Amino acid sequence: MTQWAPPPVVNIQDLVPHPESLSPRRRKVLFDILPRVLGGTYKHRSGGNAQWTILSAGYDPTTELASDKAAGKPGNHTTSCGALPGFVANELGVAASIVREGMVSKGLNSIRAAAIKQGAWVQNSGLIQMLAASSGVTGLRPLPGDIYGLCATHDPNSILVHVGIIVRPGLTPNDTIWWTADAGQGTWPDQACILVQRNYEVASAMLTGESTTGLVRNKKMLAGWIDIDKYPFKS
Repeated sequence: MTQWAPPPVVNIQDLVPHPESLSPRRRKVLFDILPRVLGGTYKHRSGGNAQWTILSAGYDPTTELASDKAAGKPGNHTTSCGALPGFVANELGVAASIVREGMVSKGLNSIRAAAIKQGAWVQNSGLIQMLAASSGVTGLRPLPGDIYGLCATHDPNSILVHVGIIVRPGLTPNDTIWWTADAGQGTWPDQACILVQRNYEVASAMLTGESTTGLVRNKKMLAGWIDIDKYPFKS
């Protein structure tokens, strides 16, 4: 299989044209919160660097490694991807009265559930995109700073398998190149928090997905995203 290679290192500033058009909250995510943890890496048996300590000091795959060894085969590994949206949400601030809803957790599906409860989740599918187009709404897509989720089936209500932060969706309805900020990258159990280039297919709502082996990344459905301007963060 083809070995996946990360794209050249880029800066968020180079990816986001006209940042002044974004809300203050979105600018805070892109230019204040994310730069503090991008470049964070965790190496098995060596630990994490400074950015990783800020993001997910508690990440430890030891239990899963032991289970793999006992079973004599690799498992379906969990990664640290949920740490990044949780970190962003915590930095934006969540009222104590709704913390229990799960927005600041590392749980992929609890993050979506919390957004749905507050009316901030935008569901996506090929059908939704088609209906939007028939209504004259082209390029239904998230904005920079939104929290997105991928699922493994064509049902947007199915279990999420990855979450991250949108940095730049396609600049035009026909632009298939997207950039995201994601934790849980790399060849497991090593992990990294980096900018990732992905390809999006509007008609099928499919976005380049994840691989814990470092091999080719199959596409996953973009189940939806959290409109961070709609969620009641404190800042």
